[in-house]
Amino acid sequence: FEGGSRVTKGTYDATGINAIADALRVNASLTSLSMESNRIGAEGGVAIADALRVNASLTSVSLTNNKLCGLWSEFEGGSRVTKGTYDATGINAIADALRVNASLTSLSMESNRIGAEGGVAIADALRVNASLTSVSLTNNKLCGLWSEFEGGSRV
Repeated sequence: FEGGSRVTKGTYDATGINAIADALRVNASLTSLSMESNRIGAEGGVAIADALRVNASLTSVSLTNNKLCGLWSEFEGGSRVTKGTYDATGINAIADALRVNASLTSLSMESNRIGAEGGVAIADALRVNASLTSVSLTNNKLCGLWSEFEGGSRV
């Protein structure tokens, strides 16, 4: 927080997420992966999706709060504001991977603002995925609506 505001710092660098994804493509023993709050974005979502297409050992993955569709919130001057530009590339890639992945039983993608388009992509994948028994999509603006704080009031 700077002067009452939480702002994003640094520059996006996909090197780390791409290295993790590369490792997941060949790892045959890892069963659980939690990557919460890493802001991997749509590009990172695509990298993880590519790994999920071929990884047969993971049974549980959490991608909660990762800006999978390029949107996030920040506090500025007492108000919570939406930042970024919606990009469904990452969530669509994850949905495509779910169509062929047969090992995942649990998937958490809470707080990624996947919106209606992302919700439809995941729903289509769930129609054919036979392994998932638990999916959490909490706080994803599936109907395109959300509230923000403006001047100390939630609107």
